[in-house]
Amino acid sequence: TSGLYVSPDSGTQWTQSNTGDLSFVLSIAADPTRAPILYIGGPNGQVYRTSDGGFSWIRAASGLPAEDIVRLAIAPWNKTYAVTASGGT
Repeated sequence: TSGLYVSPDSGTQWTQSNTGDLSFVLSIAADPTRAPILYIGGPNGQVYRTSDGGFSWIRAASGLPAEDIVRLAIAPWNKTYAVTASGGT
């Protein structure tokens, strides 16, 4: 089954993560200063955040356009950046 998988033991075993209503993951970023915090981006401006290393997710986007989140980056000074893309030429 496609989706996001999480390993609690450095890749020996994998469990599919519950990413809420996110249909598929287009991007992922790890917080460089807080290890268990990750962000995932998807279609239609969807961004989710986890604080437990990827086992549970909450919606974390507000104010983003309804475009695909193709890149996420987290700066060490606690700013998160999202890059969106549309289907245009």
